[in-house]
Amino acid sequence: STGTIPMGAVFCFACSAAMGITGGDPTCSGACVILGPRLALLLQSLSSTLAAILGFFFLGENIGLIGAAGILVTTSGVAFVLMEGGFKAGTDLGSLPRPVLLRGIGMGVMSASALALSFILMKKALLTTIDPVWGAFVRMCFGGSFIWIVAMARGQFLPIMRKAWTDKHTVKLLLLGALVSVVGNSLVPVAMKYTATGIAATLIGLQPILIIPLVAVIDKKPPSLRAIIGTLIAFTGSAMLFLR
Repeated sequence: STGTIPMGAVFCFACSAAMGITGGDPTCSGACVILGPRLALLLQSLSSTLAAILGFFFLGENIGLIGAAGILVTTSGVAFVLMEGGFKAGTDLGSLPRPVLLRGIGMGVMSASALALSFILMKKALLTTIDPVWGAFVRMCFGGSFIWIVAMARGQFLPIMRKAWTDKHTVKLLLLGALVSVVGNSLVPVAMKYTATGIAATLIGLQPILIIPLVAVIDKKPPSLRAIIGTLIAFTGSAMLFLR
């Protein structure tokens, strides 16, 4: 019945949260620290391609040649914007010891892989009768719980809470971020529900592009020509995905 919660879907959402929120986000942050945000985000953008490949093998999703081309074009547009100034911008990769550099690249690839697996598990859950918005709630509850469990196990729970909630500016940003994050995370399963996993992952990966107009308004700094060209490329790829 519609009132029954499919336990298989709940389990898949829990695993999705463990992979994407507890695993993917920290490894992406670690890659950002070592490699800088440009290269780290570029590596994470591989998640859409990985999701499309995994969706084909494990979910039987066939996005066709136009869909595959759309993913490639969109990802290329995002990469073109991220590489403004070169992927070394903001960090000195040449000074990194080889083991540290390889660890950073490994963390970036792990982040992309974890995110792709998270999307596949989410789509698996959504193939049941569970409502996507309810599924998003379940996933966020598990993800938040897993993160706090890890924080408590590492003895970081109380220091984080004291530092966060004694700074009014931090509290405002946390509340605003939580509100925006809830809306975004609630819409992700809806996108996954009604389109192929790789396509939804590609559209979700447009975040670096969508930040450009916000930065232009907040910092009162017009976007560069490279950013405009990359945005046009990315949205051309997105249009291909919608027209497939």
